[in-house]
Amino acid sequence: MQSQGNIRVVEMLRYLYQHTDENHPATVTDITAYLKERGIQAVRQTVYADLNALITAGFDIVIVKSTQNQYFIGSRLFEYPELKMLADAVASSKIISAKKSEALVQKLGCLTSIHQAEQLKGLASLSSRVKPGNEKVYYIIDSIHLLC
Repeated sequence: MQSQGNIRVVEMLRYLYQHTDENHPATVTDITAYLKERGIQAVRQTVYADLNALITAGFDIVIVKSTQNQYFIGSRLFEYPELKMLADAVASSKIISAKKSEALVQKLGCLTSIHQAEQLKGLASLSSRVKPGNEKVYYIIDSIHLLC
């Protein structure tokens, strides 16, 4: 049963990182439904206890107090404005191909919620930017840096 508890906490944390941000908080009902989709049984009291354990462990989970409390990840490795700046730099780069730019912006999106990741894709529109057709440019630059 302890293993099920560990998996539950990890899945809760995954849910909070992937699906919540300051504009998209989650309720305990949302979290419980997500866990149920994953085949993990959890009651409200267990979810509350797990959230408190994560907060005690140092995870920045913000609680929006209301009749039905809401939760979201408060701080991440990169804040959204930093990710926007990086995505724009990647999309604007004339040495990174359109295909590689899209892949890099998608990877940057993995560092935030799915909602903000969608916004990143839209902000880093690649259609109007001049991009090289050669995918090898990326690897050539890496080789040059290794030689320096």
